[in-house]
Amino acid sequence: MFLLFIMILSCNRKREKAGLVIKNVNIIPIWQDALLRDYDIKIVSGKVSHIDKNIDLHTEDTVIDGNRGYLLPGLWDMHTHLPNRKKNGFGYKEYLALNILSGVTHIRNMRRFDSISYLKEKIRNKSILSPNVYFTPTPVRQSYFTPAVISRKNHPPRDSISFYAKKYRSEGFEYWKILSLPKGNYFDTLAKYAKSNQLKLVGHISKSVGLEESIKGYSCIEHLQGYSALFSDTLLFNKMLMLTKQKGVFNCATLDWYHITYLQYPLDKIYNREYLKYMPPKTVAEWKKNVSDYLEELKLLSKDSLRNLNHSDSTYISNKNIILKKIFDSGCKLLISPDANGMFQVPGFSMLDEMKLYEKAGIPKPDILKMATLNAAEWMGKKNKGFIKEGADADFVLCEKKPLKNLDNLKIIKGIYFKKGWIDEQEIKNKLKK
Repeated sequence: MFLLFIMILSCNRKREKAGLVIKNVNIIPIWQDALLRDYDIKIVSGKVSHIDKNIDLHTEDTVIDGNRGYLLPGLWDMHTHLPNRKKNGFGYKEYLALNILSGVTHIRNMRRFDSISYLKEKIRNKSILSPNVYFTPTPVRQSYFTPAVISRKNHPPRDSISFYAKKYRSEGFEYWKILSLPKGNYFDTLAKYAKSNQLKLVGHISKSVGLEESIKGYSCIEHLQGYSALFSDTLLFNKMLMLTKQKGVFNCATLDWYHITYLQYPLDKIYNREYLKYMPPKTVAEWKKNVSDYLEELKLLSKDSLRNLNHSDSTYISNKNIILKKIFDSGCKLLISPDANGMFQVPGFSMLDEMKLYEKAGIPKPDILKMATLNAAEWMGKKNKGFIKEGADADFVLCEKKPLKNLDNLKIIKGIYFKKGWIDEQEIKNKLKK
């Protein structure tokens, strides 16, 4: 009997597939609060096959010593603007590579990209270093509704929305961004056909529609738009929070963009951001000139006007921080993105700046990590991503120290597992040097 047991065990081991095993690692699973200390994790064909202590090894397993580091799911940047054109030697390839090398393994692109099928193929065959990218078709914009633009078929008139909603869904799009809307009942028609074709509406709050109606038709609101205008009316504001939760609408705050644009950081903090070294020096110089020119313009204002402007800007940003916390406290779901489309922001790396602003607003670190992983995967409808569990898709970031203790520990990356491959610390450094 004992011999039979040994033979069965031997056969089972032979049937086990070889994979990648990361040993001696602390796992932040995200889907549960408990930290798994000193575990091994095995990945086979891009999926988590085992999580346990002292996993038995296959003779052909690739083994990596996690050295008691902290493994968490790859981050999701949920409001990006992939550049269509190169500027100062920086284009979409550099943009995408910086995301991966900073631990961002998924991005939601919010700008029209000219060659989606071409880029998808390059990502699929791994000819470029890139996270998973999700695209919007041409965003809805009020200025598009002119005869000249419509004739180029950039955007549908109201009686063609049904056709385009079906078309975009058949082309694989999962959401549709709104920048602004024409007056009238265009939004009602858009919301109706987007819903029937399983296209999520996301984006800005148009004055012609308002926050309440937008919440009823949107899946995600960007930049906390609409809430600020109601902030002074406590009853109406709270009503909108309740409606946001009831409808399951997510919010993506993009605070970092606003903090820079409204110069709410000290200038030396902006100019000395650690990761600006990965951006073209000419681009950084242009950004500094823009700020310098703006500050010169401010000198032309009277003292009272300057004081009022500074007070208005700081109040606007402070209110955004308060609104973010109130949305969180109300049980509504949040996503994370710095909107790294502006000055002094670095794709991927600026995610940490955004996460620290969420922390400053009073949101606990475990919830912030959940927003940057599991919440994002949930919004995208990716049921097997955004967490670490047996059977889940595998894309991970291995940090040297505990991000749950200090978000700055997300900076020290020892390795990244993505698209069935492992990028170690030295390879990350070598790629960043480029």
